Amino acid sequence: MNKISFILISLVLIIASFFIGYSIDKPNSLINEEEECKSQGGIWHKYLLPSDELLDNPFCQLPFSDAGKECTDSSQCIGNCKPPQEFLKRENGNWEVSYRENVSGTCSKFSKGCESYQIVNGTLDLKSQAICVV
Repeated sequence: MNKISFILISLVLIIASFFIGYSIDKPNSLINEEEECKSQGGIWHKYLLPSDELLDNPFCQLPFSDAGKECTDSSQCIGNCKPPQEFLKRENGNWEVSYRENVSGTCSKFSKGCESYQIVNGTLDLKSQAICVV
């Protein structure tokens, strides 16, 4: 993948996460000030990652209202149903345990994205989930 394609895909993901967060979870909550954003638990985006170029229009990404709620499937969350961190341990680059059933997790705080492993129907299958490679 060339650099321009990577930057375009990154920009689309950032913009999509912005609209998912606002249109589903927090309608009419456009925040234009960094301090206000952070005071509400948001993340202020002013750089285009990974290039670190300044954005013309920085924006606020507010957390989802169901963040931290217990779940067994991502359909129960605005974002993803995140597995417990202890299930994401690696040894020598490989998952210690890559498949588990009867798993519960918590709804994610922010949008779906790279390395956002998720639980589907109570199952965590790490080998079947893609991650972004930079």
